[in-house]
This record gives sequence, structure tokens and C-alpha cells, in this order.
Amino acid sequence: MLDKAQPGGKAEVTVTRDGKEEKLQVVYGDSSQFHFGQAQHNGNNGQGDQGNDQYSAHHFVPEHDMMLEHHRNMAVQNQRLEKLVMELRDEVRELRKEMQQLKK
Repeated sequence: MLDKAQPGGKAEVTVTRDGKEEKLQVVYGDSSQFHFGQAQHNGNNGQGDQGNDQYSAHHFVPEHDMMLEHHRNMAVQNQRLEKLVMELRDEVRELRKEMQQLKK
């Protein structure tokens, strides 16, 4: 579903909070709408973008914290990819062994 979504598209998402299902209406954005360091550029001393609803989800989140979370997410993704690459490498090695045995 998300791979076919276009910025500006809408969807309904169901989340569970405190054991209760809650339906939320969401509008797809794109990465150009998310700016690290926006608070610094607005001159409010890193306290979040208080006057712009476009960034309201990130009120009072310092740039440093956002970057740390971004780096953590990237590290988790890299670990998953490394594991997959290792599994593929092992699978290729096994297939090569099987091919060599079939040639004999």
C-alpha cells in the first residue's frame, strides 16, 4: 500500500493506544517536508517550530534528538541488511557446492 502512495494522498490508519483501537486520518507527505534543524532557522533557540503547523509533530524536539533517532534507525536497518547479505552469501555457497557435485 505505501509503495504506491503519493504525497498528498489520504488514508485511514488504525492504532492501538492503551488497549483501545483508534482510527486516524493521515495525509501522505514526502521527505522534502521534513527538515532537520528547522527550529534553529526560525530563531527560537532550538525549541521547536512553534508557529508552523507543517512541523507541529516535531514541536520541542531538538535537532540533536532527531538526528540521534535517525542514526539509530539507520543502524537498525543496516543490521537487518547485513544479516540478509550474510544469509544470501551462505545460500550462494551452498548452491555452488551443489552445482559442483552435480558436475561430477
